[in-house]
Amino acid sequence: MRKHVPAILIIACIAFCSISAPITLSAQNPTPNAGFEEWTEVDLFSNFFIPNSWDNLDSATALLGILTCQRTTDAHSGSYAVKLVTYAIVTFNDTVNGIVTTGNLIITPPYGIEGGIPYTERPDSIACWVKYQPVGGDSTMIQFSLLEASGDTVGMAILRIGATVSNYTRFSAPVNYYSAATPSLSRWMMSSSNGYKAIPGSTLYIDDLSLLFTTGVEEVQNASGMQIVNSLVTDQILLSNPKNYFGQFRLYDAMGSLQVTAPVTHTSEQFQLPRLTNGMYFCAVVGDDGAILLQKKIVVQQ
Repeated sequence: MRKHVPAILIIACIAFCSISAPITLSAQNPTPNAGFEEWTEVDLFSNFFIPNSWDNLDSATALLGILTCQRTTDAHSGSYAVKLVTYAIVTFNDTVNGIVTTGNLIITPPYGIEGGIPYTERPDSIACWVKYQPVGGDSTMIQFSLLEASGDTVGMAILRIGATVSNYTRFSAPVNYYSAATPSLSRWMMSSSNGYKAIPGSTLYIDDLSLLFTTGVEEVQNASGMQIVNSLVTDQILLSNPKNYFGQFRLYDAMGSLQVTAPVTHTSEQFQLPRLTNGMYFCAVVGDDGAILLQKKIVVQQ
């Protein structure tokens, strides 16, 4: 039986299986060492560094002279970031992804991830700073999961990037919730390649992870009758204004930065969106008298 690390199988299992697992860490921060500033030196076959509070495959691949998870000074902020690299394992005619997770990697059958960090909040979206150098049709897989103690999925955010990103760029993705349950566990997983077309040489740099909350934005509709018509927001927002109020439409990102403004003058409006980072936004319509006619959270998925 081969004893190598079939990382593609690990990714496939992560993507499509909810693993029932015990909670193994006691911290309450869902993103420990979020800026990858803290590392521990390990002497195992060779000297290398591992990111504190994150599991990776280097202890299994160092014997082969392969380090898929590396400390790098090419950071978005601070001194360090994490660099994940996909390698070919010639001896076994296989490929190993660069992976880090706040859970525990299982590198023997049935593969996957167990454990994570106790956490009970419900964030709206995730964000991170990324550089990526894919080979061929490869893409990243950045995943944040919220689980019940039983292992059932409460919510999940998945970010895939398939294009070259030469400079650090901020990406975000919404957390899609599948139940109203309070989560017990959070878990991050990030990979330099996807689970089916992992190509050696694909390299992911990632830094400054964060969770975003916009639950402080109170949704307002009042008696205006205004509604956002389209449930899936891609390249435009459709506004129904049956009482024909006049005002101004405004769209803000999760950090409160104004992205779009447009006049409201008709009973129905279409607001074209620029290229936006996927994630949580909130929109408002302010009447000519300054009254808030509509205020609502939306998710943009372009």
